[in-house]
This record gives sequence, structure tokens and C-alpha cells, in this order.
Amino acid sequence: MARQSQAPAPSDAILLLTRPEAASERFAQLYQARFGPATIVISPLTEISPCPVVPHKGDAIFTSENGVIPFLNGHLPPLGRAFCVGPRTAAAARQAGFRDVITGPGDATGLAGLIAAYPGPFVHYRGQEIAVSIAQLLQKHGTKVQECLVYKQKNCPASTQMRDALCGGRAVIVPLFSQKSAQRLAQALQDMDTSMTADLYIVSISQNTANALGAITAQSHLIAEQPDASGVLNTLARLHRLRNAG
Repeated sequence: MARQSQAPAPSDAILLLTRPEAASERFAQLYQARFGPATIVISPLTEISPCPVVPHKGDAIFTSENGVIPFLNGHLPPLGRAFCVGPRTAAAARQAGFRDVITGPGDATGLAGLIAAYPGPFVHYRGQEIAVSIAQLLQKHGTKVQECLVYKQKNCPASTQMRDALCGGRAVIVPLFSQKSAQRLAQALQDMDTSMTADLYIVSISQNTANALGAITAQSHLIAEQPDASGVLNTLARLHRLRNAG
């Protein structure tokens, strides 16, 4: 409660969420639980669609909670260990029935360092698009990893609500959670047929995500103090304080 009173959701700004629908809804709830009522526009720039899968032998590697989908749906059995990139993905793995879940530091490189201490074999349940190949990272440690495609990402156009927000008079705050989401936002901004008039404030989950925005400029662009949802929320709190002070 104290955090909310120190840095409430700004009444003069819109929080724009561009992750897939379910992830955006979940983050919107976390945001309002911490900062109170807010104006939020959810406009997914990515749609997740599952792929047919067959069982593989080996401990599971998940660099996204979307990789856990076939286990949550009961299409694959939760056998062996589950190595997960961060807490949210680890929670999904436990929900799917994995008993031995190892949680990484929030990024693929750090997760690869953890996995290298185990004998394997390993299977990376992944999407069609990935920012970092964990199989290639582990090859440097002499560890072989099978890759299993379990979902595809489809680009979605900016919604009317997103365009209205960006072309309006209120500030727009955008948290970005991956390099691909940053690239999709940059493309959506470039594709707009009218000029953006809103002041843009961005919080990126990592420096690599920030770099993926390319030439897009913002009033402020902060990097999360740790690469997970909690880190993004903490940095949003800092952004609110900076805007209030200014």
C-alpha cells in the first residue's frame, strides 16, 4: 500500500500493453494491484498459436511460459526436470505438473550457465522466433540440446485504440518484455499513417530489448533493474516518481 501512495498510476498517462492478450491482461492486473486504478490500453502486436508436438526424451528447457502450453494442455507428459528462464515460467511448469523445477535468473544466457552443470539430455520447447538460441549457447559448453517447436508468433496490426492513444494528448507508457516485442512496436510506429503526438515513455526489460527499438525515440527510456515482471514494475514506479517530480 505504501508503494501505491508514493507512486500512484499517473492520471495524465495511458499504459499501453502490446504483449499477447493473456500476458497483457495479467500484467494489467499486477500494475493496478500495485499502483491503483489506471487507464490501460491492451493492443497485442503478437498472437500465439500452438503447433502439433510429439514427446521427446530429456529434461525440459523453457525460455517462455508459452513453451509450457502443450504440458498445461495435457498433450505432453511432465517428465524429468524443467529448467525455466524465470519465476513466471517456473510457476507455469509447476502448474503443468513438473516436480523438479529449476528457476533461472530471467535471461537465456544466465539459464544456459545453470543448465551446463547438469548431464542432460535436454529438449528446448520453444517458439518459432527466439532472440537467443539456448542450444547454441549450450554447444559452447559441449552440451547438446534438441529443439521442439511448440508455438508460432504471428504479427498483429496496431488496434484503433492503440493508434488513438499514440495520436492523443495524454502521455503513453509502454513496458517492453522482449526484443521481438520491441521490434514489433517499432514497426507499428513506423506503419502509422498519422504522426504520433503523445509523449512516449518506455521501460524495457533489458538493454538488448531497448536496443531492438532502433531509432524510435521517447521522452524517457528506462531499463528494468532485473529482467522480469517485478523488475519492470519497480522501474515503472521509478518512472512515475520521475514524472511527478518533473
